Amino acid sequence: MKALFDELRRRGVVKVGIAYAVIAWLLIQVVVSIETPLRLPDWADTLVIVLLAVGFPVALVLAWAFDRTPEGIKRAPPSAGVTGQAVQDAKSIAVLPFADMSPEHDQEYFADGITEELLNSLARIRDLRVSGRTSSFYFKGRNEDLRSIGEALGVRYILEGSVRKAGERVRITAQLIDARTDGHLWSETYDRTLSDLFVIQEEIAKSVANALQITLGVGSLGSIPGMTRNVAAYDEYLLAGVANGVDIILPTSVEAMRESLRHLERAVTLDPDFALAWAGLYFLYRNATTIMGDAPSIDAKARQALDRALTLTPDSPIVLSNIAVQKAHDGDWSGAGETQRQAFDAARKYAMTEHFSYRAALFLHMVGRVREAIDHYERVRMADPLNANSAAYLCDAYTSTNQPALALAEADRFRSYSGPRFVLVKASALMTAMVLDDRPELEARLDQLIESDPFPVIGRAMRERLDDPPAALAELRRMLGEPEYQPAFIRNIVGIWAAYFGDPQLSLDLMAEYLVAQGYRGLSFLVWREIFRDVRRLPGFKDLLRGLGLVDYWQESGNWGDFCRPVGGDDFECL
Repeated sequence: MKALFDELRRRGVVKVGIAYAVIAWLLIQVVVSIETPLRLPDWADTLVIVLLAVGFPVALVLAWAFDRTPEGIKRAPPSAGVTGQAVQDAKSIAVLPFADMSPEHDQEYFADGITEELLNSLARIRDLRVSGRTSSFYFKGRNEDLRSIGEALGVRYILEGSVRKAGERVRITAQLIDARTDGHLWSETYDRTLSDLFVIQEEIAKSVANALQITLGVGSLGSIPGMTRNVAAYDEYLLAGVANGVDIILPTSVEAMRESLRHLERAVTLDPDFALAWAGLYFLYRNATTIMGDAPSIDAKARQALDRALTLTPDSPIVLSNIAVQKAHDGDWSGAGETQRQAFDAARKYAMTEHFSYRAALFLHMVGRVREAIDHYERVRMADPLNANSAAYLCDAYTSTNQPALALAEADRFRSYSGPRFVLVKASALMTAMVLDDRPELEARLDQLIESDPFPVIGRAMRERLDDPPAALAELRRMLGEPEYQPAFIRNIVGIWAAYFGDPQLSLDLMAEYLVAQGYRGLSFLVWREIFRDVRRLPGFKDLLRGLGLVDYWQESGNWGDFCRPVGGDDFECL
């Protein structure tokens, strides 16, 4: 009941109802007072009361459906918290990470790989909604009630199991459970050699489909296009920890990045036709410079890996999406948009569209079409409710479109979660508090961020100087001169704090440095954050957008997004 009242209040229904009642009462008083002097018929006041009564529910319905914004009346967006207790669809499933039951307990990566492939195979069953990888893997190692997990993920069924690997033998046990009743619908144990691994995965997926009595989709239930059948290469691919080639898990340290790259390089040496490993190599190389430096050398390796993946699987949605990413980094926004559409079309063929809503949202966000991006982010939230990265960018998007209440509500879904994977969403909530200029809210959000941040030095230093902007800015400039503050993601943090403490020029200089000079054009969605509104008013911001290639794209496409517009000739302005 409280949730319903909160949603009525958020949409302004309560406020409209109270205002309507007050105005209606005043109108009735006016009619009663003028009825005799104007010799109105006796039924005049009755008619007014009836009309006002009829109009009351209409006003409430309109208040529910539409919001009054600075841009005019617009349809109200859905509640950001609706997926906290998602509806459990009859044809929905989550694949929980399989447990490692090997003698040495050293096969966790292998068990995760089995889980990944089963998840991918089940995703290609027609009419079956599969909870996203990020959400399912949140429950790894957690001894939680399956009914609670089903409710949290909005799924009716759960597939769980274990893996025992010893030498060349592997035993995989799987069981399908009805999350509502905790009842077992099906279970099976497979004892095979490693050479049969891929066959086992297909058998399990088919068995689950039969148990649910769902018609299978057209085509193979095998691996994503570009998967290997070389067990040794597959093992190296799993050790790299690159997930399924779409939801890439980026290492957070130089050594971890190097280790992942070594495993993928061995994978493509063992099987030069392993397209997914080449795609994973591209994505790791593409992001390696954020923590490793040496951009020219790594960039060349990234392009070589992408070219090889494209040669092997030209119709792979993963490869096409990676090409779109590369085109965005090159500032070829028209090419990036067209290739992203091709990737989405290819994803439909393999029933992988849910994976690509996130990347579609990011592209729209990059080019300033943030309101359109919100629709895609919200689809990701429905399919993968614990995807913290998507939630973070959705929070940014809500704040940028003057919906801070929705932004904080989205972030609050993760309030009780800690750890590095939730840093981005907590940082987005902090930036919303900065924009609101709400000091208690800001301090609370900053404390939550520091608890999860693997690099909390900046946050702690700024917390100590919240009441002394000149001292805070001096400390930020000092940090920029130190070696450990050179990675692009850290300089982005410095730029955020510089904007908050009133130095938009420093923020702009840092943006130009890492977005244009260092070639991170694919991070251009950062410039649309509301914390950078004053940055967008600086004359140099136009030069930044030209350097990013966005102005040429807008002029060519005719769609200038939500923040900029042409003002005659080649000139434009931004809000």
